[in-house]
Amino acid sequence: VHVERVATTDIDGRLFLLRFDYTIREGDRVRHTTELHELGLFTRDETLQAFAAAGLTARHEAPTELNRGLYLAR
Repeated sequence: VHVERVATTDIDGRLFLLRFDYTIREGDRVRHTTELHELGLFTRDETLQAFAAAGLTARHEAPTELNRGLYLAR
């Protein structure tokens, strides 16, 4: 079995669209399939408000050169 995956991304308003196109070869048989992930884009305040609405106390640690930032909640 040989699998090839090509990923493409796009932004549509407040959605981040991540599309995976697969080509799957098994002997003489070739199949194509697609997987689409739609991820919401939220501001830091919207994310913190969502944690609060779920009854959690949350904070955001700013990004550093080693990471993209982190939400901590409990």
